[in-house]
Amino acid sequence: MIRKEYTIVSGYKKPVPLLEVHLIGSKGRQKCLCLLDSGATYSVFHSSIAIDAGYRISDMQQEEIAFGGGRVLTYRTIVLLDVYGKRIRSEICFTDKMILRFNLLGRHAFFNKFDEVCFLERQASPCIELRF
Repeated sequence: MIRKEYTIVSGYKKPVPLLEVHLIGSKGRQKCLCLLDSGATYSVFHSSIAIDAGYRISDMQQEEIAFGGGRVLTYRTIVLLDVYGKRIRSEICFTDKMILRFNLLGRHAFFNKFDEVCFLERQASPCIELRF
């Protein structure tokens, strides 16, 4: 099980469920600060993270997805993520058109890698639990 307290972020009224994950590629590990979004279907990262880790955007499958109230062109591929010591293969959509301040982890190919993803918000310190 992975358990992490929500993060206090300036500009947000309440703590938010953020995870620090690492994208592993041929050039090494790239730290990615990600918002866990139970309402998001896809995981979406800024394309610069993929490039810095050694992935080639030109080798990825292009796909337009609904994102941030509109549609955006993304480049989709399966990557290796390190989530607090647990390595998982996950499908990520990369884009230059990030609308949000954070990368996004959604249900498809991230939440479904765990038996349970729990948002424990009634505690004094809200937290996330990723259960195997």
